[in-house]
Amino acid sequence: MKKFSIIIMALVLVLTLSACKSKDKAEKQDKTADKNTQQEVKVGKDEVVADDKPVVDINNHQILGGHYNTMYVQTKMQLHQYGQDVNDKKSVKKQTLDGLIAQELLRQEAVSKGIKVSDKDVDQELQKVKEENKEQFKDYLKQFKLTEKDYKEQIKYSMILNKYVDKEVKTPKVTDKEVKDTFNTLKKQNKDMKFDDVKDSIKQSLVQQKQNEELQAKLKDLKKGCQD
Repeated sequence: MKKFSIIIMALVLVLTLSACKSKDKAEKQDKTADKNTQQEVKVGKDEVVADDKPVVDINNHQILGGHYNTMYVQTKMQLHQYGQDVNDKKSVKKQTLDGLIAQELLRQEAVSKGIKVSDKDVDQELQKVKEENKEQFKDYLKQFKLTEKDYKEQIKYSMILNKYVDKEVKTPKVTDKEVKDTFNTLKKQNKDMKFDDVKDSIKQSLVQQKQNEELQAKLKDLKKGCQD
């Protein structure tokens, strides 16, 4: 479900499956992801922070425990699904804090650019998701241990981020050669793949990849000027 995957985009920005995995490792982790998707991930009491406890201060904006706990569960589950070690609680905590910092810095940058999302727009988007994906919506909340309020906050953030990308991140150019080269790489894994069937999907993926790289560069600059 595209709506749900967009909401975890901030995690993708900072995790990117450890950012530098090789192709062989990526293939192995993708297979592990399929195997692990349905397995339950438990969060111990020692991993939970009091809801009202300040966890990190980003440019004079405090992130509280309630928000941290929600992100922690999602981070741990995403890492688990992609074959990462979730027994290293310090590492999971660091990934979670990185995600929170990335989210907040991009949110603050979007606000500074005049980007806003109304509560009405968020409510409409939530209602649309619930109507189109009623059972999957319930399963998603249960899987990631979210309340509907948590989910609304994530919708709001994803809408702000999408507006920011549309306004501040240029649509990159993808050449025919890049598409063909990517196809040739993929075809080694699936000999039955036909170029005309996948060329549009490949191009879209390459556009998104380049946009994410630009967003990562912007995030890096924002971190340099961050007061924490």
